[in-house]
Amino acid sequence: MSKVITPGEMGITTCTHIWDAAWNQALKIPGFKTYRQAPLLQQTQPEELDVLACYMLSNEGNADGVSSVGPVRLREQVQIGFSGIIQDSDAGNQHRKLAWCTGALDELLLRDPAFVKFDLFEGVERRAIKYSTGQVGQTACTEFQYIITFSVRNVWEPVITDDFLTMHLETIFPLGGTEDEIAHTLQVRAVWDIPQN
Repeated sequence: MSKVITPGEMGITTCTHIWDAAWNQALKIPGFKTYRQAPLLQQTQPEELDVLACYMLSNEGNADGVSSVGPVRLREQVQIGFSGIIQDSDAGNQHRKLAWCTGALDELLLRDPAFVKFDLFEGVERRAIKYSTGQVGQTACTEFQYIITFSVRNVWEPVITDDFLTMHLETIFPLGGTEDEIAHTLQVRAVWDIPQN
């Protein structure tokens, strides 16, 4: 079953949980000089190569069931991306390294029981790998992008400010009348405290 976010955890989204767990898996891949838990963007320097980055791409949710009944329930698609930039003077070597790295990600994200335990996500919906060549400064390099989409179900229970643990019920008879009528009437009073659990 997917991780259900409780009101006390609402500052940390499921997307962040998966991103952190995927990042910890990526750190197991040896051979990179630089590891980043952020997109590579334009600022990679030649001295940082080889570099591996992990980042959040998107988190989209649709109603899970009838949207107007009960707490908010979402079936979410969480997309996490990896980028790796590798330098090597031999173009064939670059591509072999890329294939090895994406294969290592497959092993770590699709087969490793430390990650695939299904209390974090329900399943993997999609996985795509793209390769490209380019350069960082004057350094020739190749890059891979590994994009994986996880499915998650979340229930966003409302924050309860009144817990209604006990109902207090009190009766008084007679209620009202003149002082003389009340003084000459047998007073009946009862009190109940009824637990609501």
